Amino acid sequence: MDQSLESALGRQNRRFLIFGAFIILISLPVGILFLGNAVEVKVEPKEAADNFVIEVVNGWALPYLEKKLVLSNGVDFELSSPGFETTVARYDKDADGLELIVEMKSLPGTVELAVDTPHQFVLRVPELNIESREPRSVFTMARGLYVLELEGPQLEPLTQEIFVEGRGSPQSFIIKPERIGAQLSFEVAPKAAKVEMLRETIEGQNGEYRIRLPAGRHELRVSADGYEDFVKQISVARSEAISLGLLSLVPSLIQFDLRTSPSNAAVLLDGEFVGETPLNIKIKPLHHYEVTLKRAGYAAIKKSIDAEVGQNIVKNYDLEQNLHTISLSSSPVATVSLNGSPVGVTPSEIRVSEGDRLVLRSEGYAEEGFTVAASHLDEKKNHIVLIKKERKAFVDAPEQKTIAGVKLRRLEGADNFSTAMQGVSPGTFKIPDLYVSETEVTVGAYSSFLGKKGKSLDASHPITGVRWEDAVRFCNWLSQKEGLQPFYRFDSVDGIEIGSTDSKGAGYRLPTLVEWLFLVTDGKGLDDAPYVGGMDPRRLPRGIGNLAGRERAAERGFYFQDYKDEYLEMAPVKSFRPSGFGVFDLVGNAREWLHNTAGPSDNYFGSGMGMEHLVVGSSYMSGKAADLKSAEISKELFSAEDIGFRVVRVIR
Repeated sequence: MDQSLESALGRQNRRFLIFGAFIILISLPVGILFLGNAVEVKVEPKEAADNFVIEVVNGWALPYLEKKLVLSNGVDFELSSPGFETTVARYDKDADGLELIVEMKSLPGTVELAVDTPHQFVLRVPELNIESREPRSVFTMARGLYVLELEGPQLEPLTQEIFVEGRGSPQSFIIKPERIGAQLSFEVAPKAAKVEMLRETIEGQNGEYRIRLPAGRHELRVSADGYEDFVKQISVARSEAISLGLLSLVPSLIQFDLRTSPSNAAVLLDGEFVGETPLNIKIKPLHHYEVTLKRAGYAAIKKSIDAEVGQNIVKNYDLEQNLHTISLSSSPVATVSLNGSPVGVTPSEIRVSEGDRLVLRSEGYAEEGFTVAASHLDEKKNHIVLIKKERKAFVDAPEQKTIAGVKLRRLEGADNFSTAMQGVSPGTFKIPDLYVSETEVTVGAYSSFLGKKGKSLDASHPITGVRWEDAVRFCNWLSQKEGLQPFYRFDSVDGIEIGSTDSKGAGYRLPTLVEWLFLVTDGKGLDDAPYVGGMDPRRLPRGIGNLAGRERAAERGFYFQDYKDEYLEMAPVKSFRPSGFGVFDLVGNAREWLHNTAGPSDNYFGSGMGMEHLVVGSSYMSGKAADLKSAEISKELFSAEDIGFRVVRVIR
């Protein structure tokens, strides 16, 4: 082959090589594009995306325009941006698309909190559960909105919001809490009073004061000569306006020194007795007083006194005798004392003055006294009837009274009450002056004893179905209500309750058999009243009591054919006529427990032996004449539906 042909073939081969290399260079990127994924990496938030750096830390990826060409099945990208945490994001070729969105977290910021106050406080950040008591505190806080809470004993509670930028940047916040302070205002009278507060004397303007108070407890003291100090504690826990209005001081009591010649004159201040001269008492100033001086045998003196603030009063008066003669007699003859000094015996003429005290005394009689009044001087003759000592209590006792719902009637006793009792020989007894319940004890009164409240439909009915022991406990309860020593006693011996009576006890009790016979015969005795009230059982008076009359004919074998009342069963108390003594329900309605035990005895209170007790009287179930006997007595151990009770008390 000639040289020119070889040269031509060489040039041709070089052209083929250059063309093949060009084809390979052109097709290589295209092949790579077919082998990999062009992934766009997006960073949020925008602040992080503005200046982030991305590096491949695991797998194969090449920069491709503004994207990453991922060649391997997965790639780990490390992203960093100033102010944000470095983040590693994973891209999986098979699972993810052509876009990878990465959320970068902001770095926390350094926050300095400065509290501008000299007072104690506690600063809290509830979202972070942190608190501080220091004037300056530094915290590392993530980006976001926070609420600061501050409180202190001298400070108003404060709530403040702050926004932390984060991204590693430092921030400072100044918190300025306000000090608690109350505005106290008041006026004082008198205006010249001294006002002390906050450990110093406060100056006011014409009696008006305005004081700024810090938090805490403070004492206000207002004082003036001749007046009582005014002291008030004022607590300040928050800022507020406190108005006390007008503080008027109370004038101090002044000394009133009063003397008379002669002394021992009664002193009445505005009509009220305050003592005898010489007298030294305290009185209120700024007041007009009427002073009256009285002494037996002397003319009364009346003076007017004006009491001023801070000025004690001293007065001396000479009394002038002014006597009157009265005639004084008594039944029986008695010794007479005038203002505590003996002056003779009755009858006598006595020289007295109005206001003198006369007292008469006689052996065996209660003393009687009176203060001489104008009526005694006008009457001239005055006769006093003395009462025997043993009758004094009876005479002074009210005719009727009510204790705890029990109405009582005063009943005069008898010196010689003669009667014959069942199983006991006739005897004569002294009946003491008594208070007797007008009726049997009612359901209402007994409910009060049991502590039950409210009104019962049968409150006015007699209480029945109670044991003897229940009845005497009611008596003791009634005694305690009146402040009397109970008559009955209950003692526990080896766990067993033993009952007894206290002879010194002036309290209430059940009637004795003798007292019952005295009541039902109106004090006449059995000879004159064999039946209750002296009635004739063959001709029962209309309205005598709640008995078994014709209204119960269908229910009982025995009933009074010629008698009828309106009640089949128990009736309210006082539904029928009273006895001659003014006592109700001695006939019918309910039988009654007595104090006596069932054993025979001629003792006023019975034998005191045995378990059974006497029950007397008749009830709504009584339909035989024998039931109406004054001495109709039975012996009972247990309660019954027609057994109630009434109470008595000796008047002492």
